Amino acid sequence: MQERSKRIKLRDEDKLNSINDETKQLLKKYVVDMTLRGLSPKTIQHYKYDLEQRFIYIYDEQNNQSVLTLTDDDITEFLFYCNTEGNNVERMKLRMATISAFYNYLRKKRIIKEKPLESCK
Repeated sequence: MQERSKRIKLRDEDKLNSINDETKQLLKKYVVDMTLRGLSPKTIQHYKYDLEQRFIYIYDEQNNQSVLTLTDDDITEFLFYCNTEGNNVERMKLRMATISAFYNYLRKKRIIKEKPLESCK
């Protein structure tokens, strides 16, 4: 059995309240969408938590920009950070799936035209 991945704790309520307003609004809409699609509360909580960690990283390291302005390189930088901090392969797959699902939602709603990291599956 694979060893449990090291937990990366970025959560900080003050920072979470200070993340880019556009990003916060998109997250709220995404949570509503997941709820309407019938995802379990636990799944929604997991996706939301992972995205909030991502957004706090954006706040800390990427000038608190909107998720709509990020590039493939910005996302890769976050994934590399998680990997170097000790996330194992399975945890990295979950992170990539969460980010990919969020961008799929943005694409489905025509908020973005092209999904970053198309290979992120």
